[in-house]
Formats: sequence, structure tokens, C-alpha cells
Amino acid sequence: MTELSTSTFPSVSSADIFYGQSNDSELPNDGDIDLFEHVEGTDIFDIISFIFLVIVIFGLVGNGIAIWFLGFIFKRNPVTTYILNLAVADFGVLVSVMVYMSLYVSNDTTETWVIFLYLFLFTYTCSQYLLTAISVEKCLSVTFPLWYRCHRPRHLSPIACVLIWMVNGIEYLVLIAGFWVSIITLKLISLVNFIFCTPLLVISTLTLLLKVHCSLYRTRRGKLYTAILLSLIFFLVFGAPLSFVLMLYSFGSNTSDTVQFIVLLCVPVNSSINPLIYFLLGRKKMCRSRESIKVVLHRVFSDKDECIEESPEHAQSMRRTL
Repeated sequence: MTELSTSTFPSVSSADIFYGQSNDSELPNDGDIDLFEHVEGTDIFDIISFIFLVIVIFGLVGNGIAIWFLGFIFKRNPVTTYILNLAVADFGVLVSVMVYMSLYVSNDTTETWVIFLYLFLFTYTCSQYLLTAISVEKCLSVTFPLWYRCHRPRHLSPIACVLIWMVNGIEYLVLIAGFWVSIITLKLISLVNFIFCTPLLVISTLTLLLKVHCSLYRTRRGKLYTAILLSLIFFLVFGAPLSFVLMLYSFGSNTSDTVQFIVLLCVPVNSSINPLIYFLLGRKKMCRSRESIKVVLHRVFSDKDECIEESPEHAQSMRRTL
């Protein structure tokens, strides 16, 4: 069985985009078919490259702003701790994608791109695990609010974030080192991402939607809760398909170049959209005055993330009181 070694990487092919090396016994071999060969040098490729660059730059700036305010300006709570780590993971995804594409366009003959390929996979996986942790916590807080408040460990968020970064770091260090267990580790990562995390994300997101929008009682939702829910939905649309493609490759199956091309373009969109969600939810719709980004983001991150169900009688009494 061939080891995943950075010293034996061939030229970029569709299989190499994900794992850096084709393994005849484990991964499909597409020959030397280039992932972008069918669009490179055309007007479509130039347009896509420009849009891609704009999205990546926007995402880097947006996530950088979120990291700055959540890490150094605002007081963190359990939810914003997850969001801070999610912004760091998305920032890493965008940096690795931008450098990787720059090396590809410049026809770089070195193996520098391998480092950023692993950085891309590492940060993408961390992003998926962080969103899974957020979705499960919010699902429990909405479904079993009393139990959640009484039994949730105080420092669960930072502990979970540290474990996510540490476990993923160990896994990808094993892949980079090229140990004999690297193929097993690769399959394990793919299975966890698609078989475990993706269904949890789908179930939790559907539960949150049904609990809030199909409740018999009126539900008051905070801006932070809405931001989390939108982030989960956008990940399922733009980010989750990559988990499926990665699992297919780790078990020797194949997908078309077009599917890989679309999936890879969707990942930067997913990593760039969260800052836009925070900004749109934080600004006042009826206010035309120019507010600073700090005020807009503070309105979201300082908001209560809980969903409170109230009966019609309770809502009417509250209106009378006011």
C-alpha cells in the first residue's frame, strides 16, 4: 500500500485535489486529467476566477473583522466562543484556497501547494465539527431547555473547541507524516465527516426550524440564534457536499470533474457568507444613518441566542403591560 508522502506527489489531477496522491489500490486514478482543463483559458474561466477572487477576499476581510471583535473587543459567551473558532477555521480555509489557486495559476513546480492542501482539509474539517457542536447544543437548548440549563458544563464551549482543533491536528499530522495508518485515518475522517457530522447537522437544523417556525406558540428569536440557524443552512447547501465527494475518493469511487469543480467553488462561498449574515442581521432595517461595524456586530453578538416560547395570552398581557 502506497503511503501518503509529500515527497512523491505527482502533478495535480482530480484525485490530487483532495488527497495529493493517487493510490491505485485505494483511490481512483484519473490519469493526468486536470480539474480545470475543460474551462481553463476560456472567458468562462476568467469570469469564474474573478468572482472567486472577489468572494475569497470578501471572506478574508469579513472573517478577519469577526475574529478581531470577538477575540479582542467583545465579551465572549458560550456561543460566541464557537463563532470565534468558526471564523478562524473559515479564515484558514480561504487562505489555503487563495494560495493554492495562486500556485496553480502560476504553474508552480514545487510542492509548496501540498502544505496548503492539507491546511484546506484541516480547517474545513474543523469548521464542520464546530458547526456540528453548535447545532447539537442549540438543538438541546430548544428541545430540553430546563435540562440544558441545569446540566450544561460551564466551560463546555472552550473545551470542545480545544478538543476539535487538537484531534483534527493529530489526524492530519498522521496524514502528512505518511505513516502506514494514514489510509485508515483518511477513511476514518471521511466517515466521521459524512456519516456522523452531516446527519447530525441535518437533524439539528430541521429540529430547530420545526421547533421555532412550527410551534403552536409565538416564538421570540434572538439575532444570534437566527445567525446560527442561517449558518447551518448555508453549510448544508455549500459546504456539506465536499464531505460526500471526499468520502467517495477515500473509498476508491469517482466523481466527474464538473462535480468536483462546483463543489470546490462552493466551499469558499460557505466560508465567506457568515460575516455577511452577521452584518445584515445586525444593522437596523429602518435606520438610514451610517453605523460603525462595531455597533452592528455588537447588536448581534450581545443578543440573547435563546428562543423563548410564549402563549398568545402571555404575549397579549405583555403588550398590555407595555
